[in-house]
Amino acid sequence: MIIAGANSEKYDYIKLLKYLLWLFVLVTIADSIQKLSLGEKVFWGHKQTFYNNYVIFKTSFKHLVDGVNLYGQYNEEYGDYYKYSPTFAALMMPFYYLPDWIGLVVWDLLNCILLYYGILHLPRLTAKSKFFILSFSFIELLTSLQNSQSNAMIAGLLLLAFVCMEKEKFPLATLLIMICFYIKLTGILACVLFLFYDKKLKFILWSAFWFVVLGAIPLVFTDLQTLISQYKNWGILLADDHSQSHGISVLGIISSWFSVEPSKTIVLVSGIFLFLLPLLKIQRFRDFDYRLLYLCSLLIWIVIFNHKAESPSYIVAIVPCAIWYISGVKNKWNLGLIILAFILTSLSPTDLFPKPIRLNYVIPYSLKALPAVLIWIMIGYELMMGRK
Repeated sequence: MIIAGANSEKYDYIKLLKYLLWLFVLVTIADSIQKLSLGEKVFWGHKQTFYNNYVIFKTSFKHLVDGVNLYGQYNEEYGDYYKYSPTFAALMMPFYYLPDWIGLVVWDLLNCILLYYGILHLPRLTAKSKFFILSFSFIELLTSLQNSQSNAMIAGLLLLAFVCMEKEKFPLATLLIMICFYIKLTGILACVLFLFYDKKLKFILWSAFWFVVLGAIPLVFTDLQTLISQYKNWGILLADDHSQSHGISVLGIISSWFSVEPSKTIVLVSGIFLFLLPLLKIQRFRDFDYRLLYLCSLLIWIVIFNHKAESPSYIVAIVPCAIWYISGVKNKWNLGLIILAFILTSLSPTDLFPKPIRLNYVIPYSLKALPAVLIWIMIGYELMMGRK
C-alpha cells in the first residue's frame, strides 16, 4: 500500500517528477499568456478580461486602502463580487502593483507550484505514487488555472499543512491552515487534524496566534473601524451567498436528481456528522494510513458540501481521490471509481468530452460531483472499518 523508500522500477520516477514540474510550469505560463492575449469578453452584460478572478483579487487591495466596501459591485472594474476576507485583500498588495503580464503569471505559478510541492512532500509515498497523483490531477489543475482561481493554492497549502503536522512543525502548519481560512472559510476544518498529534495545546495556541495576526494585517492599510465594517460586510455577503445556489455538490445532486429543494442546513449537518464520525476510532490515530485517509476525506468534503462549488473547485477534490486510490487496495471497484472520476470529474469540462452529453447530462445533473461523492463515502467506510 504505502511504501517509503525507493523500489526497483522500470522508470526513474524521481527524474520524471522533475520533468513533470517543468511541464506544469510551462503549461501554466502558456495558459497565462493565452488569457492575456484574448482581450475582453462580455459576461453578465459587462466587459471583463479572461482572467476576471485575478482582477477581482488584485483590485480588492485598492478597495481596502480606499476604505470602500470590499463586497460591493464594481462593474467598471470587473464582473461578479469579491468574496474573500479583508486579510486576503491585504495579501494581494504585491499583485496590485505588478502589471498584469507579470502578476497573472506569478499568481498562476504560485497556485501550480504550491500544489506540486504539497503532493511532492507527502510522506511515506513512493515517487511512483506521487507521479501518478500529479499526472492524474493535471487536467483538473489546468481547469482551475484557466479560471485564475485560488483552488490549487488551497489544496497545496492544506497538503503542506498536513506535511508539517507529520513533522510536528506546528507553528508553520497552523499558519498555513489560517491562511486557507482567510481565503476560504472551509479551510478552518483542517484544524480537526490536531486531534491526531501530541502537543495539542501548542497547536491551539499557535492557531489562535495566527488567527489574530492574520486577521489584523489589514490594519496596516486601513483603520480599525473600517476593518470591522469590512468584516461585517463579508458576513452579510456570505449569509446571502448561502441561500442562492446549490453548486456542483451533494446539494446539486439531490436537487437535480430528485427535483426537490433540499434543506441546506440538514445536508450540511449530516455531512459534518459523517465527516466527524470516523474520529470515534481513537485507537487508529497513530496509524499513518488512517491520518492520510482522513486528510483525503477532509479535502473532498470541503468541495462536495460547498453550495458554491464550481468546476474549477474540483482540483481540491481530485487530488485526494488520486491519493486514496494509489495508497489503497487495487480491486475492480476502486479502479472503476477512479476511472469514473477521471472521465466525469476531470474530462467532462474539456473539449475531449462529447459536448451533447456534457450539456444535457453532466451539467444539469451535477455529474462532475458524483465520483467524488462516491469516493468520499468509500473513504468513510475504510476509515470506520479499515482497509483489507
